[in-house]
Amino acid sequence: METTSDQNLICYFGWGRRKYIEQTFPILLNTIRPQDRLLVLDQEMHNLDYYAQFKDQIDYLIFTKKNYRIGPAWELFKYIALWLKTIKHSDVRWFPDYINIIESDALIERGDWIDKLIPLFETEGQKIGIVSGYLGDDDPNTKVIRMIGTTRIKIGSQGVNVIVRTTDFLEIGDYPNYTQDLYFQEKIQDKGRVACFPCIKHIGELGKKKGLIL
Repeated sequence: METTSDQNLICYFGWGRRKYIEQTFPILLNTIRPQDRLLVLDQEMHNLDYYAQFKDQIDYLIFTKKNYRIGPAWELFKYIALWLKTIKHSDVRWFPDYINIIESDALIERGDWIDKLIPLFETEGQKIGIVSGYLGDDDPNTKVIRMIGTTRIKIGSQGVNVIVRTTDFLEIGDYPNYTQDLYFQEKIQDKGRVACFPCIKHIGELGKKKGLIL
């Protein structure tokens, strides 16, 4: 029986927000499976000293002098995936089946979140283009349109957590500077709906509601 690969390139990124990172990053590290790889992007290098503590657990660590916003960050993830595709040396050859984007203020609430989410791409009777662990039920653009067991089928997604097949991710053109969520959904909607199993909390959004400075 053929085994289907489910390798994830987990792309964790954010600008500053040290208090959130200290909450979310250690939990993320403990959920990385042997077949996955972790890419961390630190815009403006606010957390250089913090990430350096985990250099043996981070596969790709990227620092930038400026904050290039969300759209260009997604564009960078695309080119990193293309770069991985070109590596020919057998001792480092690895290529993801999925691009798994998770923002630095996304708090994982289940340790087996990846194993819970990836199977949602094969939700019976549904054509799924995006999978997410964040429900985003306060956003009209992420409205749940159908329940299949514990799986929510939605009309849209938010960038707090987005998992997409690498082949689909690489087909999308340049990502603009403005918010990426709806743009991404528009470009990939022909690939299918969004499937969600809630297992991630957006603590950054909670911080905004409480008047915290981000």
